[in-house]
Amino acid sequence: DIIFQSDDGSGGVAEYFRLDGSAGYTVTSKAINFTDSTKALFGASHDLEIYHDGTNSNVLAKGTGDLIIQNNNDDGDITFKCDDGSGGVATYFAVDGGAVLNKFYKSSKHLDNVKALFGDGGDLEIYHNGSNSFIQDLGTGFLAIDTNGTDVRITKTDNEFMAKFIIDGAVELYHNAVKKFETTAAGVAVTGTTTITSTSAG
Repeated sequence: DIIFQSDDGSGGVAEYFRLDGSAGYTVTSKAINFTDSTKALFGASHDLEIYHDGTNSNVLAKGTGDLIIQNNNDDGDITFKCDDGSGGVATYFAVDGGAVLNKFYKSSKHLDNVKALFGDGGDLEIYHNGSNSFIQDLGTGFLAIDTNGTDVRITKTDNEFMAKFIIDGAVELYHNAVKKFETTAAGVAVTGTTTITSTSAG
């Protein structure tokens, strides 16, 4: 080996790094300080750069191929953390290798016309176009709204109903938060005036 030693900051001597001839690699025993805009370069063509430019920290893939972040630890996670808005640090989302899913610990925000796509062909889209909000089924099959709860509700607010679909029970339709129509075991019930308009061809 070739061993590089220097003062340890306390009057002694410490190893800083060594060229390990038996292992075939360099071993560092102390931190390496890259000053601002000094890059750590990887690859024969410097395809990967890691550096701090004095303002921001950068991991830059500038050559061929993809940038891969991978954890091979069994059931291990990849956790993304950032400032919590109060001087601390919080987890925003994690790739959970044990549960085999992505966990979101904070809200996600899709800006106008940025769609959440579901299905291999993007068959289901959810988005806001700047004026209106859409849930669009663009692929094969039907759009299902399923519940294991007591009912499905369409509301203006949490307590102003537009429609209510009660499991194993009635379908209720509302006008200005007042129930006007509902199905019953015997048929239907209507509150208020019923107007039927029909047109027959001669």
